[in-house]
Amino acid sequence: MDRGGGGGGGPTTVWLCLSLITGWSAGLKIATGPTSVEKAVGDSARLECTFKLDAGDFGPLDIEWSQTPPDPTTTEQIIIYYSADRVFDDNLPPEMRGRVHFSSTDPKTGDGSLNFTNLKPSDNALYHCKIKKAPGLGSKKIKLDVLAKPSIPRCHVDTSQEVGKDVAMKCSSEEGTAPISYTWSKLGHGQSLPPKATSDISTGTLLVKNATQAYSGDYLCVAQNRVGKAQCIVKLSVYPREYGKYIFSSTS
Repeated sequence: MDRGGGGGGGPTTVWLCLSLITGWSAGLKIATGPTSVEKAVGDSARLECTFKLDAGDFGPLDIEWSQTPPDPTTTEQIIIYYSADRVFDDNLPPEMRGRVHFSSTDPKTGDGSLNFTNLKPSDNALYHCKIKKAPGLGSKKIKLDVLAKPSIPRCHVDTSQEVGKDVAMKCSSEEGTAPISYTWSKLGHGQSLPPKATSDISTGTLLVKNATQAYSGDYLCVAQNRVGKAQCIVKLSVYPREYGKYIFSSTS
């Protein structure tokens, strides 16, 4: 059986056509389950494709996994398959080798699921599990999204820290899958933000209006997306106007 790639009329196309033309009753059943999986870079993932055979399914068992990357110029390609009681993984792309394998050491027991370890952004794709044991035939598609956790954000005070001024603190992660949200809190007693503080969850800016010395302290910013979070701390030191004038004159 040719397992060299995607496009055109492959074995699965033949199976489907025969089933439609002859009116075969496919006793083989693939269990329902998640049709999308969302994981972080470096995590492990399992694409479920468990099945139950029918007493009338008498042919050899074939299990085939193919991949369609998000790039619209690419076509579906077979990456791994099980046939004649053997696993064939020669079609795995180099970046998948050693990381992608059947979940079960004996798929014919009813588990054709696929395991991924140390997920990479290149694993983002639509995966197609196809199982045949004539006359039974079944298939299932699962979308795998590999997301990057936010990198450790950079926190800093972006304005003057003088009493009475509006003070802006900034927080930003350079890496991570969007959308990333930013939340601020003040460390220490109460852990509540100043009453005149406003924060922008999307830009990571915390604005404290009419700052007083009571607002001084450590502020925590947490950057978070769907798969992870990271944090940083910035110290705010609000000084009196007279002190600010002294600093200015001593550095002139």
